[in-house]
Amino acid sequence: MNQDGDGVNGEDPGDRYVASVELGESGPRVIDAQFRGSNPRMFDSVRLTFSEPIKPSSFTEDDIVEFTGPNGTISTSYTIVPVNGSNDTQFDILFAKQNRQGTYRMTVGPFIEDSLGNYMNQNGDHINGQIPEDRFILEQYLDTSKTKRYDAWKVNRPIRDYRVTRSAITITEAITISDLSVRVNLNHSATGDLRIRLIGPQNQSVVLFDRHGKNGDNLRNTWFSDSADISISQGKPPYNGNYRSIQSLSMFHNSLAAGKWILEVRDTKSGNVGKLLSWSLVVTGTMEDGEGGGMGGMMSAFDNSACVWPVYYLPPSASNGDHSEEWNWADPIEVG
Repeated sequence: MNQDGDGVNGEDPGDRYVASVELGESGPRVIDAQFRGSNPRMFDSVRLTFSEPIKPSSFTEDDIVEFTGPNGTISTSYTIVPVNGSNDTQFDILFAKQNRQGTYRMTVGPFIEDSLGNYMNQNGDHINGQIPEDRFILEQYLDTSKTKRYDAWKVNRPIRDYRVTRSAITITEAITISDLSVRVNLNHSATGDLRIRLIGPQNQSVVLFDRHGKNGDNLRNTWFSDSADISISQGKPPYNGNYRSIQSLSMFHNSLAAGKWILEVRDTKSGNVGKLLSWSLVVTGTMEDGEGGGMGGMMSAFDNSACVWPVYYLPPSASNGDHSEEWNWADPIEVG
């Protein structure tokens, strides 16, 4: 080395290089953060918690370096307010409502000051205000999905030999489906005669049940769900519980729920008859506007007793019974 540039190499101490940095008091850092919303399916603020009190005047819109969502950069104005009672250690960043499902990311700092004027020291190296090391990045996923149930009550349609019995539920909301379950409730003295399928609004169809159970009686609150542990072919009449259908209900995923849904029961043999009593659809998905929608109202074009029921009535699981005694023969109700 010839650090001093005099043409004489390797002099000691002349050609040594000395570096120094003055370390001041370590600045503040974000110790907790979360996106928040005034309802569960939206974001309209971020709450930041700092390791020490912040000088409110130092925290401005300019300190929000980046805000992105599922569709890229978000252009919005911000209001930054200290949280009451936090001694200026917590701040809310308020912005326009965001309701698209996906990942949101916000980057802030590093020129936010503590009460002594120290810039942020997010990486803890005692060198304040470094870019990008002392910026704080928050990333969080927004799930806007909602589960809704639609019931056709007291259908009471006869199932006759060699005939097809149909019942319809018409959904008016434009829900993009991510999951679907179906409940069927019918009386018949030989379930081995029956073939049941669900036909969607775009005329796509799925076989739920195909002549199982021989001379067994009835389908009693029988749920068809892709998440069930066993196939309907492994069950026994009256099939009370949760089963996978013969064909997967994933056929309907990513399609719109709006339109007419038809449950079709076909009797393939003679000598035994029955009655379709009621059936249900449970739809999980997102609305086109990302909101998840309201509860809706009457949903069937053909079955005057069809309605939508609150979401806590779901297919049975280990922790959730079917509640059949509570609602199976209840009077029709409009919700919402």
